[in-house]
Amino acid sequence: MNQPTVLIADSDLSLQSMFRTPLEAQGFIVLTALDSNEARNCLSQTEIDLALVDFGLPNGGGLELLRYERQRGNHRPLLMLAYAKDQDIILSCFENLADDFIIKPVNPILILPLVKAHLRRSNPKLLQAVDKPAKPYTNTTRVLRPQGPIKLLSFLRRGKC
Repeated sequence: MNQPTVLIADSDLSLQSMFRTPLEAQGFIVLTALDSNEARNCLSQTEIDLALVDFGLPNGGGLELLRYERQRGNHRPLLMLAYAKDQDIILSCFENLADDFIIKPVNPILILPLVKAHLRRSNPKLLQAVDKPAKPYTNTTRVLRPQGPIKLLSFLRRGKC
């Protein structure tokens, strides 16, 4: 069974890594590009099922890449990323047929369900290779244990509060 392939086109290496980790943990093949030239090559030479594209991508920009893909008649899901909250930027992405717009900074925990939702709509059979319960993801070292509330309840019963 083919594994879905996701392209992350962003010049920020830490963001690429942050998105790559949960996707690869679920069985996705993840490719990366640092600028629009690399992304364009990757999109034309590899079978990409979904792309996460930064609006401010160097060497042409994410919007130009989006236009290029749509003019070629390619309708794979393209999700745009940007720090901008300017509604004109967001509207221009949707007017050029972006499937979604993600405002940075984004919690990496949201990337996996967002990617799965778009792939479920575009090609549900792709998800059979990776559709398994998500592994727990935490970015903190503190874990709440069930005994915490139980201890608090017993403390309250003693009338100490």
